[in-house]
Amino acid sequence: MIPSHASPVVVLGIGNVFASDDGFGPSVLSRLTEAIRLPRNVEAIDVGTAGLDLVDYIVERRAALLVDTIHRSGPAGTLCRLDRAELLAGVAGGPRFSPHQPAIGDVLQIAELAGGLPETIVLIGVVPESLEVGTGLSAAVARAVDPAVDAVVAELDALGEPVEQRIAIPHCETPWWETEDLLPERIEIGPDRSPVGTDFRIRVN
Repeated sequence: MIPSHASPVVVLGIGNVFASDDGFGPSVLSRLTEAIRLPRNVEAIDVGTAGLDLVDYIVERRAALLVDTIHRSGPAGTLCRLDRAELLAGVAGGPRFSPHQPAIGDVLQIAELAGGLPETIVLIGVVPESLEVGTGLSAAVARAVDPAVDAVVAELDALGEPVEQRIAIPHCETPWWETEDLLPERIEIGPDRSPVGTDFRIRVN
């Protein structure tokens, strides 16, 4: 269980940054925290491919906003919004929304059984172009990052947690997984889209 002092609202970026567009969730979180000053009651966490550990991040929260890639028809880069009822319906045997839904579905079921499922759960998803091994988003999905940040901000506003926009500056910060300081020599992707047996070469200047 999460500590009692944890923020009541959490924004979770879900995905594997070494599987192309699957890094959408972490990319949105990176941009969100760069551009937005979050309220004291809101926490933003890049959870990667957390699996069942997601339970610890959402139980006993008032609201959880999830950002992930999503399995839906439509052009790459299309954003979709799924609410608590739709996500629970998916758990009950509906369409598979997210590449990580087996874990997300289990998390929702466990949290609900424990009586700790947040009253508000929203998934902001994007239709990916590629989930192949590699860093960096496709052009279509990269264009959806800022609209996804706007969608998160709108959800926070609806929750009564308005954000403070930072001073507008050109977006130039490169996520750590796309820098030359951390160069993957070998990446293997497991069945749950998480990196397996990854070797890294650290560049020292």
